[in-house]
Amino acid sequence: MPVGAPISVIVMAINGDARAVDAVASLRAQDVIIQIIVVNTGDGSLASTLTSHLDHIVLVESDALRLPGGTRNLGISQSTSGIVAFLAADCVAAPGWASRRLAAHAAGALAVASSLRPAPGKDGRVPLASWATYALLHPRRFPECPPDEMAAYGASYSRRLFDLHGLFREDLRVGEDTEFRHRITSSGSAPEWAPEVVTLHNYPATLKEALIDVFERGRNLHSWQLGATARPLLASLLRVASSWRIARRLKHCTLGETRRALDRAAPATLLLAFGYALGAIAAAVAHRQPDRPSNSV
Repeated sequence: MPVGAPISVIVMAINGDARAVDAVASLRAQDVIIQIIVVNTGDGSLASTLTSHLDHIVLVESDALRLPGGTRNLGISQSTSGIVAFLAADCVAAPGWASRRLAAHAAGALAVASSLRPAPGKDGRVPLASWATYALLHPRRFPECPPDEMAAYGASYSRRLFDLHGLFREDLRVGEDTEFRHRITSSGSAPEWAPEVVTLHNYPATLKEALIDVFERGRNLHSWQLGATARPLLASLLRVASSWRIARRLKHCTLGETRRALDRAAPATLLLAFGYALGAIAAAVAHRQPDRPSNSV
């Protein structure tokens, strides 16, 4: 394990997600020393999958499945660096991911938000379904997004922020990073936008997979809105519509092949928006459905 690494990166996995091996490999390929901590909770171990990396990482596993905040906090408890970052098992770090984060922190940022691009498949190309999902879900994390419109996610943090504000909430199914961001922003420590720090996200490769994915995200979005507003379904649908409108507008900030790919994916992006909304509606119907009395005796 690296001693005195300037940054600790926590790879978050559940149920032995084998994609964590690519996340770890991308971190080991960075141009700075990193303390890599893999936290895997739920069924299935990653020990055999990560055999070639075990001498270079800390592997923390638990049979008890944790929500994202619990996974983050378990990793933080094992970290030793002054800067702590996170990488989901279905993502990989682009070249310069760590050194550019550190540069932003060295310039004074206590929290640094990063941008996203879809990860290419094994053939080196990004599938159309991946571009469509990316456009709908994360338009405000395009590297080209104007700073005043960016979504401050994919953040790394100075350890001082955890000392001052505590850790992530462990009872939230989604939005634990949003809740933490609100806490640190209220004290003047809002994440700074570093679009040069790029995370490559593995989005669904086929339209069928993408529709299943956004439907489930719609359900989760409604669950999050339940605790945030009195009209969760309306808030969820407005969020979906806003995402689609932002995607249409912000694609005009892109150039070259990225712009052409987003244009080709536009019809699929609209279809996925309907799927996303349908997931929220399904969750709302399920939430309102009273338990039916049993006829059994």
